[in-house]
Amino acid sequence: MRAQRRWLAGTLVLAVAGGGLGSGGALASPDDDSAAEATPAELAAVTWESMAGPPGAGRVKQLVQTTRPSHVLYATTDAGVYRSTDGGDGWDAVHELADRPVLAVAPSEAGLISCGDGVHLLADDGLRRLLEGACESVAVRGDSIVMADGGAAADEVRVLHLDGDGAWRDVSPGPTDLAGLPSPPPGLPTGIATGPLLPVGGDILAGFRRWVEGSGEFDHGGLFRWDAGAARWSEVDLPQPDQTALTRLFADPADADRIIATFRRTIVHEQKDRVGRLAFESLDGGRTWASLTNADIDCNGISDVVRVGRARYLLAPWDGFMLHLEGKRWTSLPMPTIEGIPGA
Repeated sequence: MRAQRRWLAGTLVLAVAGGGLGSGGALASPDDDSAAEATPAELAAVTWESMAGPPGAGRVKQLVQTTRPSHVLYATTDAGVYRSTDGGDGWDAVHELADRPVLAVAPSEAGLISCGDGVHLLADDGLRRLLEGACESVAVRGDSIVMADGGAAADEVRVLHLDGDGAWRDVSPGPTDLAGLPSPPPGLPTGIATGPLLPVGGDILAGFRRWVEGSGEFDHGGLFRWDAGAARWSEVDLPQPDQTALTRLFADPADADRIIATFRRTIVHEQKDRVGRLAFESLDGGRTWASLTNADIDCNGISDVVRVGRARYLLAPWDGFMLHLEGKRWTSLPMPTIEGIPGA
């Protein structure tokens, strides 16, 4: 039960960033599947406290955790990238990345992958460029890296994939691939944005969203899959509501075929749906999907998924709760809301 108690004591670290929680929750013992189930009394004792992030760094935009060792955290902030080796109590600037823009980072077995003015690998022997050009988001799984960036036009996105043979391949979707995203009324400024990415063998899962400037009313996104064998993108048929966007693709570290996809409403606070319409699970590497839970509770969206022992936690910061899932059982637990936080 040690891993669970460490989490209940406050080991789960979350960063508020850009209207939601940072893209990674820092977990105690993320690969430990031996933790016993939490008792109702232990769940009722969950408490949260505010903790200082990197000093003088401003807003924390992203928080990620290395798998081994699991206590090392990286935070991307307004002032650069910071590293913590003690679970978030102390922070040091990552000087190798100090002179370049970093929009996202992702841990890998070889080191830390950074994304901004190209893709870089920060390893024990220093910083090495893997790819030139702009980069807005990056994801790593095994020896596969996927990066995405806006294309030359607002309706274009660029997606590149680096697999085990060391070669980058352009797998960018074309207009016909994204034709399922609804168009807004004529005359409104619009474009395509890339959401979460996840390599799945030679294939890729990605979120693409049609955005409309100034309002979430006409925004809508979906989950898409790049099939390497067929060399094409297709939209995954999920029953999520309209006016939603993909927020997270969670790959279970204990089960390579288990993936969770979560969504949120594009209009914050005003629209709600059952959690089961906003969270889906695949047990076969993203080929087929089903609703993750039958919990009869509504929310504006799920920002993230974290795993502690055998439990999964769905975070709903816009509504001030998180859902503890263990088997078929679920429990709603309070968490800090993002209302009133500057920049949220």
